[in-house]
Amino acid sequence: MILAAAEKSFLANERKDDNSGAWFQKHSHVLTSLNESCADSELAAFAEDVGEARFVVLCAQSHGEGNVFGLQGRLVQYLHQHCGFEVLAMGSGMYDLLQVWEDIKLGQHAATAVLNNLFYMYSRCPQLRFLFEYITQCRYSDYPLILAGCDGPQGGRKSTEDLLAHLSHFLEQYGFIELKEKVCWSGFVRAAERIISRSKPLIDSISDVHDFQKMLKLLFPILGNNELHQLSNDESRLLYLSLEGLQAQLVELQVGEKRDWQMFSNIKWLAESVYSGKKFIIWVHSMRGLPSGGNSLGDLLRDYYGMNGVYIAHFTALGGCITDYEASQNTIALPHLSEGSWEAEWEKAKNENGYITFRSLIKDAVLQHDLYNNLTFRRFRYCDEPLSVHNVILPEGTNSQPIVDSLFFIQKVEPVKLSSMEGI
Repeated sequence: MILAAAEKSFLANERKDDNSGAWFQKHSHVLTSLNESCADSELAAFAEDVGEARFVVLCAQSHGEGNVFGLQGRLVQYLHQHCGFEVLAMGSGMYDLLQVWEDIKLGQHAATAVLNNLFYMYSRCPQLRFLFEYITQCRYSDYPLILAGCDGPQGGRKSTEDLLAHLSHFLEQYGFIELKEKVCWSGFVRAAERIISRSKPLIDSISDVHDFQKMLKLLFPILGNNELHQLSNDESRLLYLSLEGLQAQLVELQVGEKRDWQMFSNIKWLAESVYSGKKFIIWVHSMRGLPSGGNSLGDLLRDYYGMNGVYIAHFTALGGCITDYEASQNTIALPHLSEGSWEAEWEKAKNENGYITFRSLIKDAVLQHDLYNNLTFRRFRYCDEPLSVHNVILPEGTNSQPIVDSLFFIQKVEPVKLSSMEGI
């Protein structure tokens, strides 16, 4: 114990006295570009760290950081080209994007197909235009990059216009037309329409919400029937998960209970039924994707598919501005860096964009003491205060697994400035 404490003290002093930032120079990887021109060689260490993971989760802290999205898009392209990842599941409506992918395969340009279906912060982000072009170019190849969604229906045109009509036709086709004759059907439809479109206020009629819940109790046993799944070629499962998504969204907005479990159900279905055996890139907000020690999407994925099966990459900026699409729609500056944070240490040591791969570092027992230094990092939202008290490494007793497998540092984040995407 005394030797361990002495070693930890030595390593800490070594870093403190090393004004040249030798530790960061040794263990970080520089990025000269944050877009499609980023060289393959600069991402090789990231790919090596990903290893045999089936899922790579890309976590950003806002819905409005343009150059971070550009870097994420480049990582998607690289993982597809060099690491065997075939499905990009973005944090947007699963129902919408399953249909969008069919439109893309039928000839529509991906940038056109995603408009009003994929969340607008992504679909109209200029820094992601190259990614939609890439998806379009390889759609007819033997190895396309499949675009998917992992969330419930949330305002996309496909779900707004088609979902309830799809459900109605399905009930008629498979002999359940009597459900549409129930007294609660009309109230169910009105409530569902408001939830799908994210109308405000979401609840304008308590009786409609009651009818919504009553109808779900009738629909779930039918749509959840395994024999019907096989008979309908999983169409009933899609409808089941879509309605479950509406219920989860309602509960989250009513009482604050996270809907991550439902997003996990969607991913599990996609990974085990729709795109069985394929490797997935999951693009979500960090409040979903980062493990929180509880019931986040990141926790659920790791619990089910294992630590080695799920690789989590997190993105954090040292300064700059983001567009606050979650609330005010304003451009807001990031708060000053906190002393004792990974971001502050990076800024002291380097004046470049880059990343650290923690999964590979924790395999070196000598470095573990150095990593257990209680540095914080910006975690769920840039402007949350106080900053997270968590280190990137989980506490001792958890096999020293990282909360994040890699941490990308952006010197100056740039806000998303929405494009009209016209003329495609």
